[in-house]
Amino acid sequence: MKNPIRVSLRRSYIVVAVCTSLLLFYAILKSTEDDVHWETENNILLIVVLTMNRPESLSRLLTSLANVHTSFVVDMHIEIDFIKDIRNQAEIDANSRCRKIAADFSWTSGKKTVRRRLKNVGLSLSWFEIPFSTNHQFVSILEDDMELSQNFFEFFIFLFQRGALDDSDVTGFCTHPGDWDINVHTQCAEEYSPILYLSPEPCNWGPIWKYREWEKFTSWVFLMKSRGELPFVPDHVAFEYNDFLMLGKDVQSSWVW
Repeated sequence: MKNPIRVSLRRSYIVVAVCTSLLLFYAILKSTEDDVHWETENNILLIVVLTMNRPESLSRLLTSLANVHTSFVVDMHIEIDFIKDIRNQAEIDANSRCRKIAADFSWTSGKKTVRRRLKNVGLSLSWFEIPFSTNHQFVSILEDDMELSQNFFEFFIFLFQRGALDDSDVTGFCTHPGDWDINVHTQCAEEYSPILYLSPEPCNWGPIWKYREWEKFTSWVFLMKSRGELPFVPDHVAFEYNDFLMLGKDVQSSWVW
């Protein structure tokens, strides 16, 4: 690997809600429902579900998605990676069950597409090789070990309609707990919510990216990979983040190098 460079962060942030705030979504929505007009929107959001060999987890995630309240059209892609060891019958069976669960799943909120791979590519490329560009404004990437609150997407559309994601410095939204490997102190404006804050680090806890920002991010990722460089951040915000990168650890799934 070439000598790694340190990447200076531009003013670009993910809007983050701490994981426990999911319990507060309903209260927040109820307190504002009288003055928010929910309209059916088209091509706002694409959901991408990543799976391989955890049929029970996939089933739980898809069941939670089926129960999510949506007042707008949401399309879905289910990406099924292939197993690593084709001699492992248990893995073959688990992968086959994932394909069946994905194929049988009924998604009534929009269009559903299932794509399966014929060769294992791993978690990193499963993230980075989702559709590079679509006609959607946002993309949500969900690993199959997640489970969503019924109000997850309504909370997102609430932020969207209130302009919380309009700022050009904001690249998306996610529900990450308050245990980042990067120092975060920037609070969102109080008129949105005291439980939200801004972070410079992409995350893998239910992220919803602006699609144009996702295109920029993945283009940058492949450029860095082609150069053999690591995405270091300034030391004063790094905590153990840079150390983990140097050790080859998985700092965030979407940052696997």
